[in-house]
Amino acid sequence: MRRYELSLSENYVSSWGLVEAIREIFQNAIDQENMARPPKDWYDDVEKESPNKMFFNFAVDSHNPNKYRTLSIGNKESILDVNSLLLGETTKSDDKRAIGKFGEGYKLALLVLTRLGKKIKIFNYGAREVWTAALKNSKKFNGAKTLQIEVEDKFFWQSVPDNNLVYQIYPLTEDEQQDIYESNLNLQVQQVQQIEGDDVLTTAIGQILLQPQYRGRVFVAGLYISTDEKLHYGYNFKPEYIELDRDRRMIQSFELQWKTSEMWRATGDDRIIDMVMQNADDVRYIRTYGGYTNDKFKLVADKAYEDLKDRYGPLAYPVSTQKEMETILKTRGGPSYVKPIVVYESHQFLIESSRDFIKAVKELPPVQPTKEPNQVIWEFYVRCADEGNMEGAQLTELWVILMMSYVWKETK
Repeated sequence: MRRYELSLSENYVSSWGLVEAIREIFQNAIDQENMARPPKDWYDDVEKESPNKMFFNFAVDSHNPNKYRTLSIGNKESILDVNSLLLGETTKSDDKRAIGKFGEGYKLALLVLTRLGKKIKIFNYGAREVWTAALKNSKKFNGAKTLQIEVEDKFFWQSVPDNNLVYQIYPLTEDEQQDIYESNLNLQVQQVQQIEGDDVLTTAIGQILLQPQYRGRVFVAGLYISTDEKLHYGYNFKPEYIELDRDRRMIQSFELQWKTSEMWRATGDDRIIDMVMQNADDVRYIRTYGGYTNDKFKLVADKAYEDLKDRYGPLAYPVSTQKEMETILKTRGGPSYVKPIVVYESHQFLIESSRDFIKAVKELPPVQPTKEPNQVIWEFYVRCADEGNMEGAQLTELWVILMMSYVWKETK
């Protein structure tokens, strides 16, 4: 038997609990599956099946009066090398499909689980080994408890099981199983694979979770990251589209709102209308994301424009500021032709994307350009000078006023 001692003190990552630790082991299994998946062919949008499929299940010990559970997580073709016990050692740092990139996730998970009194065995079948994690007093560090891994290599199975690598964590209570379940969409697979448009909207960068229990909850590759109370729906992102911190707990609010806006714009779902009317964070940047608008989105835009006219009449014209309202009234023929309605920017963009709105705008009187006061004075000066209808002293005085107008504009 070999023993490896990691330089991790017992209370390292003290804020982590059971859910965070289990998340890291799931994250490793998901990364191994994703990284082994063949790339899509340019002519085929169907994602190919990975040869290194992830495996997991909960087994209940029926002989135990408390009915403790054992969670098993693994991969079909993965093998652990002892070098992976080195902090910072990872093969995933440059792979955008991976959630973890820091080379410490599963080591920290083993530390936390042992600190919580859980037993962990790693059946490294592909290497004919069994690893056991434990907190033990260290001779090297004056008796302090450190994470230690014992590797037994006297196991010579006649045949390797279907999964080369399996983590077993036990004992888990029913409540602990429920906590793990709620933090992991992979365990709720039946709930998130409903008919598209019913409970889930699927986009190129992830899923929009429409069920009320997911409101504001953010997942990456099915693993719970955080909750944002301002979001109207839940989101499950593919890892290559979201940047996470080391603890997998933080997504910058701007990045999150940008990505959710991108997702909604791709769906062309009618729910966009209600959200832009409420200035929801989910669609805050729907106006600024990209330049391409698909046909689904245009249909929603048409509905948004019809809704605006139903509320405010056929002359309704969306604006987002008081100044814009004044300009529209001056340049579009006045209240006989337009009725400016102040809305949020995202709502304005949605309506302006409507084909019916674009058609209606073309039928308005031509835009009358507004002129700066100094431009008006300049034209008056030129006309007076050309026509000679002003004496020299008066013309000079007008010139001085014109120059002062330019200076005033520059210093305003």
